[in-house]
Amino acid sequence: MNKIMKSREKILKIVAGVTTDEDTAVKFAEHLEELFEFILPSRIGKEYEDAIVREEYEKATHLCASYYRNKPECNVDELSGKGNYQKQEADKAIAGIMREINIEWKFQGGDIDFLFNPTNIQGPVDHEWLWQLNRHDYWRNMGRTYTATGEEKYAFAFEKQLLKWIAQTDIPEKWNKPGSAWRTIECGLRL
Repeated sequence: MNKIMKSREKILKIVAGVTTDEDTAVKFAEHLEELFEFILPSRIGKEYEDAIVREEYEKATHLCASYYRNKPECNVDELSGKGNYQKQEADKAIAGIMREINIEWKFQGGDIDFLFNPTNIQGPVDHEWLWQLNRHDYWRNMGRTYTATGEEKYAFAFEKQLLKWIAQTDIPEKWNKPGSAWRTIECGLRL
């Protein structure tokens, strides 16, 4: 078995606990591989660098996450979990009730479809609904609500939604087209 296949198997073991769907697991593994490829190991630290060289990907994942969680220069109010929050809106986001461009839609069972646009069936068609849904403003509010209340349901809902979004929204060949979560302005706002 070649080195790439062995590496993929190790990375798949990391994501195995996150999803039971094989296609989604492969997609998550590919994203992790991209992360390992694009982050400069020396920026994270010697222990991370050594873990990458030894292909200890689970350890490298934990070290990378720890680095970004504790990175002092990221202590910017806008990026922190502290600040004004709206508990009622966070509860709606958990329930899958989304309001974009003054049009509200309730996703069955709270399971958000990040490529669905209700204006396609209700009319008039407005592509802004889908694009603005994929700005994820509700995630910041859920994070701040979690920080303020300590209620883990907000953190669990965020994790579920984020993993679904990653699994569902591949980067298309053509950006900015209707039906895509990848209009350039949304990408910038997500960052």
